Amino acid sequence: NNLIDSNNTRCNICISSTRDKNLICVVEEYLDLVNIEQTWIYNGLYHILWWAISPINWVFVWDLNFESLFEKSPYGLLLLDGGNFIKCNDAAVKLMGYDSKDDLMKIPSNLSPEFQPDGRLSKEKSEKMDAQCLLDGSHNFEWMHKKLDGCEFLSHVTLDVISFNDEDVVRATIHDISEQKMLDRLV
Repeated sequence: NNLIDSNNTRCNICISSTRDKNLICVVEEYLDLVNIEQTWIYNGLYHILWWAISPINWVFVWDLNFESLFEKSPYGLLLLDGGNFIKCNDAAVKLMGYDSKDDLMKIPSNLSPEFQPDGRLSKEKSEKMDAQCLLDGSHNFEWMHKKLDGCEFLSHVTLDVISFNDEDVVRATIHDISEQKMLDRLV
């Protein structure tokens, strides 16, 4: 999970040319990353689980695998191959207001209004975001999504290329930021 700032850019660790991109340390939360960084020993990248491990709920590190991390994520996750959905988690189904994973994955274009807030066609902008992800390995941006009931909400999307069933696919991680944006306007 790339940490981003308010301008939707990747963190300094992720973009550093001196970091070993082949070495990934899996940590529970951001403070774990900070503690490791303070040792000045580790020079790789990080993947933050964001509280996926929960001994109080009987979820331990040895219970974690792709399927459990994918399904237990509190964020909407979708896997895309060639622009088509191949997998989603329950959080994505709930976020988009659908009843089932099958219903959600039928037509990707149903999850966006015709136009994005910048006036660009969602279909064209989506293709550009996907292309940028494939070029860079990941891409962060804000996106207007549309729920099944037609209600629109602003989200932060992280696209990254991952290996799934021995194939490279695009994982979309979706965070609803509409409340955060509303609070920002009030301040």
